[in-house]
Amino acid sequence: MVSKRSQEKGGIEVHKRDGSYTSVLSIDKALLLLKAKF
Repeated sequence: MVSKRSQEKGGIEVHKRDGSYTSVLSIDKALLLLKAKF
């Protein structure tokens, strides 16, 4: 899920996740890896 703030900044908004900062693109890449595993 991309917030409105992220969309306004071109989807490069940095999100705090699990105590570390990852970009939206990194999260998308991680999701693709998870889908590939299952």
